Amino acid sequence: MSDTTHTDKYHLLIVDDDDFIRTTIGDYFEEEGYCVTLAEDGIEALQYLEKEDFDLVISDLMMPHLDGFGLMEQSLLHSPETPIIILTGQGTLDNAIKAIQLGAYDFATKPISNFSLLRISVERGLEKRDLLVSKKKYQQQIERQNQLLIKNLEVARKMQQNMISRDLMDLSLVSLAWRYIPSERVSGDFFGVFEIDKTHVAFYIADVSGHGVPAAMVTVFIKQTVYKLARERLADGSVRSRSPVEMLSQLNGEFRKEQFEFDGIELYVTLFYGLLDFNEMRLSCANAGHAPLPKILRQGQGVEEFNLSGHAIGFFDDAQFDQTEISFSLTDRIFLCTDAVTEARDGRRTMFGNNRLMEQLKRHHDSSSETILDNVVSELNLFTGNSVLEDDLCLLLISPYGPEYIP
Repeated sequence: MSDTTHTDKYHLLIVDDDDFIRTTIGDYFEEEGYCVTLAEDGIEALQYLEKEDFDLVISDLMMPHLDGFGLMEQSLLHSPETPIIILTGQGTLDNAIKAIQLGAYDFATKPISNFSLLRISVERGLEKRDLLVSKKKYQQQIERQNQLLIKNLEVARKMQQNMISRDLMDLSLVSLAWRYIPSERVSGDFFGVFEIDKTHVAFYIADVSGHGVPAAMVTVFIKQTVYKLARERLADGSVRSRSPVEMLSQLNGEFRKEQFEFDGIELYVTLFYGLLDFNEMRLSCANAGHAPLPKILRQGQGVEEFNLSGHAIGFFDDAQFDQTEISFSLTDRIFLCTDAVTEARDGRRTMFGNNRLMEQLKRHHDSSSETILDNVVSELNLFTGNSVLEDDLCLLLISPYGPEYIP
């Protein structure tokens, strides 16, 4: 009997150097509806295995040239999910046990007195094989889906990064330095700076609860809504800048309407919003639960921290927000960050904290903006031992003088 064309039937490979035993087993399983290929020794069986896949192998253990142990080793390397049933002579039970230990599915003793038992062993072996093949296909499908998801997330990350860079290109009243390091491929931290008119600049920094795609989707909503609400167009076509408290109240209302949630948990946003008025040289700002609070770096004088409280966006319909106004000069700079800085932990799980951040800023507050941010990131890496950040990292330094003013 020669090699047969593979059909939708289960395909068995029967290997035995005894012509009578090999043919008898083959005839029996062909009558049972199986597709059968016969091989007279391990070498010929390997040649078949190299050409096509078999659903199950029945092999004699003791054969010349290449015995059942060698064939089993090669077969399992080629197709580990293909079950192997070993045929062994009477009185060689130790070899059968050794074969099972090396990976054989089952064994049968020769001469075969009950083909029904061998058929049951084959059927169960094929059931196991089907489960393994299904599991392998499922794992491959999951892997393909994961690879596609990773590619899509990478595209989303680049779009998110480009969205920040693009929006910050056309600023004439301020200059910026920033660092943006997501803990995942897409981030729930975000910031924005935009000019409302020729004398007013709005800015914000936001931190969405959670990470990944759901949080990133909320950042898009925040970006679009803040920009829309911050610029109220009047009947005469002019634009009025809303006060920070008014802005946050309306943003909270819009956010509550959307009912953002993920996995049954409602999302929320902490956000600090500021408005620079270059006519009055005044900074108005309000806080929606954001921490750490922004700092003012005053050239030659030191560092001052805002003191504002307020509910996070999305918690309450009637959320309350504090607002304050301070004067600023063209040599002052505004430092903002998200809590990945203060909540970064060292090996003993001690947090970096706001005090360490303030020390860093005071030590370098007269340096260039890029140097200040580099020093903060370096200090964080030193503190955490260069471990992976547990949260998205976002740092922003605003210089309200177009090109940065450094004496």
